[in-house]
Amino acid sequence: MIYSPVVAIYITRNCNLNCPHCAIRRRVNDLPPKWWASQIIDTYDKLGKPLIYFYGGEPLMYWKPVEGLIELLDYLREHGIDHAVQSNSTLINEETAKALVSAGLRNWSVSIDPPTLWNVDEVRGSAGFRALMLFKKLGVKDLHVTLTIYPTNYRFLKHVLLDLMKLDVWLEPTMMMWRKNEHYDAFPSANEFLPDNIFREWLNNAYIHARKIHEHVSVLF
Repeated sequence: MIYSPVVAIYITRNCNLNCPHCAIRRRVNDLPPKWWASQIIDTYDKLGKPLIYFYGGEPLMYWKPVEGLIELLDYLREHGIDHAVQSNSTLINEETAKALVSAGLRNWSVSIDPPTLWNVDEVRGSAGFRALMLFKKLGVKDLHVTLTIYPTNYRFLKHVLLDLMKLDVWLEPTMMMWRKNEHYDAFPSANEFLPDNIFREWLNNAYIHARKIHEHVSVLF
């Protein structure tokens, strides 16, 4: 399904992981589900009935782990509001997946970015892949994977892509092109370690994908 526009909400800065490439630093003062629901419901029609995309931090760590996100999605379901979630999925099990689907979840994006992504077997055995298979079994049709490309994983992307194709899951690659500071000096940006032709191809594909999926992206709140 094509949505326009998309409203991206960073629902929390809390996270249960500490990935070295992530720029989000932890903070615990989350706003309650009823507050977010009222803000979204009040502005939904004015914004053209967008897809509400929840990011973090880790959305499953929002408010009360797992329960907070389910409560918020349940409010939105009651008002017919489309939404999506990007998660590392490490807190997903069968019970949690069923509860999310019951709360109206129809679009789930898995971030497969563990700090030690050295080989494709780690990806295949990751919580993210298990979550994808669970949601697919439960009938969730819009499934995506975001994968940050960095020196320890780009050589395995071909194998990851083949596995995702079998699951009929869309891959959204992200390049490491961050600013240099004390947190990131150990990691080169993508154009420092990818051959020029591959780097240009990834950038081109990412641009085409962005144009196809989103007419524009709004960041609210």
